[in-house]
Amino acid sequence: MTIAALLAKVDRLKPNQIAEADKLAWLSNLDLLIFTTLFQTHATDDTTPETFTGYDDSTDQDTTELLVAAPYDDLYVYHLFMQIDLRNMEWQKFNNSTLSFNTAYDKYAAYYNRTHLPNDPVTYYTI
Repeated sequence: MTIAALLAKVDRLKPNQIAEADKLAWLSNLDLLIFTTLFQTHATDDTTPETFTGYDDSTDQDTTELLVAAPYDDLYVYHLFMQIDLRNMEWQKFNNSTLSFNTAYDKYAAYYNRTHLPNDPVTYYTI
């Protein structure tokens, strides 16, 4: 999913007054988290980027693909919902969005861990 498609989807599903720059910063932080905690700690494949520098105002939102692809890309929607609800101080919605995000992120992390070997596997010794 591209950044532009995600932002349009979030604004359609949860109308808000949050600046696009703030949403872009939240996406950048989330993808940085995914890159450092999952991609850099596991063996790479053809779809794994070698570097991640983040998103900013100069990022082409129409062509830039987010790091997580379908069917796990709903985690971005839930992450932005969570951030919007937090800024609006809508605590019940925030709790629901957080639960949805955590579930989606955990499913993606479990998938990634199942399909990519760790960079430094633990060696077990028997005595």
